[in-house]
Amino acid sequence: MKKNRPIITVTFLLLAVTMFPKTTITMEKDGGVYKVPCVVNGLRMKFIFDTGAANVCISESMATYMLENDYLDKSDILGTGQSSVADGRIVDHVKIRLSTLEIGGLKLNNVEAVVIEGQTSPLLLGQSAISKMGKVSINGNQLIIEEAGGDCSQADIDTWDKLANDYYEKDIYDKAALYFQKIYDCDRLSDYGQFLLGLCYQLLDNERQALSIFEVLQQKVSNHTAKLSIDSQIELYANMAICYKVIGNINASTNYNLIALSNLNDSEWQLAADLCCSIAMNYFVQKNYKEADNYALVGIEYILRNKYPSIYKEWERKRFKDLSSVLSKYRWGKEEVLGNLIFIICDDYYNTYGEPHCQMLRIAAEMGFETAQESIRIFRGAGICSY
Repeated sequence: MKKNRPIITVTFLLLAVTMFPKTTITMEKDGGVYKVPCVVNGLRMKFIFDTGAANVCISESMATYMLENDYLDKSDILGTGQSSVADGRIVDHVKIRLSTLEIGGLKLNNVEAVVIEGQTSPLLLGQSAISKMGKVSINGNQLIIEEAGGDCSQADIDTWDKLANDYYEKDIYDKAALYFQKIYDCDRLSDYGQFLLGLCYQLLDNERQALSIFEVLQQKVSNHTAKLSIDSQIELYANMAICYKVIGNINASTNYNLIALSNLNDSEWQLAADLCCSIAMNYFVQKNYKEADNYALVGIEYILRNKYPSIYKEWERKRFKDLSSVLSKYRWGKEEVLGNLIFIICDDYYNTYGEPHCQMLRIAAEMGFETAQESIRIFRGAGICSY
């Protein structure tokens, strides 16, 4: 499936106002400073609590470790800039986004941080996180957060909701995600709004952040507590499949594609063919050529039965055998998905028998599938597939 956003104008339904409890966190005194235990993107760390620091700051060595061990993604690197440090010097920094920062059970999303050059820079919990926590006070070594969640007034929610809608409709996904996230952090974003927040991250090529949103929503769907239409649930599963494939979890990608496919009705044959194509490609990557062939044929069947019924009936009369001879009787125009499905069968054939299926390759090439066209050129150059 392609990363297409729904073509729809949405007014987001906000959840009821949530009252946040008081949270108390015990800090660790270390010399003249207090350190707060935190979990950043799943990694346990200790930050110096510093209300005078504008940003969350981490050292260059820690950032390198996080990037090398998948606690940070390259898409989380936002740019460069300069910071003023305690001794008055101006130093270069790299601005990054921390997907999640947990403090004493409070979970902050999309926290901006800076990476200060130098291996020994301290870890500072600054205002880019503190301002999201709410009203904060200190009593000895106790950090007290009286209104976790920050400023979530109805006026702010209404403003962010309008901005999120406007930016989303203009395809400005980074800005849309920013304002969806603000509402999400206040626990006031509808389920469909959460789906679109995840979709924004996906369209920004931040699949891990998208999955962090999608997975929470998918759990609600499983528990039958999500307020999502069946169409939106199918889109959720299909987009989760795409995200998992991008990050290399092929099994999860296939599973969510299969769930999406099982929820489709007969009229949604185009999406069904797309899903079959994705499933077949996943099996091909895993060298499971039999299953790849099976789902490629199912996808072809969806397309022929609904778009080319006369060709489908001819294939049916042949008991769904000899597909190449049936398809070769017709002149084909642009058919990207069908061509892709046929090419998967060609690839499976080549990997199974060690030789190309020239007739099927020619059909896929005729349908405009570029990889098939290139394969035909290569084989012809080698004196194979000459017709």
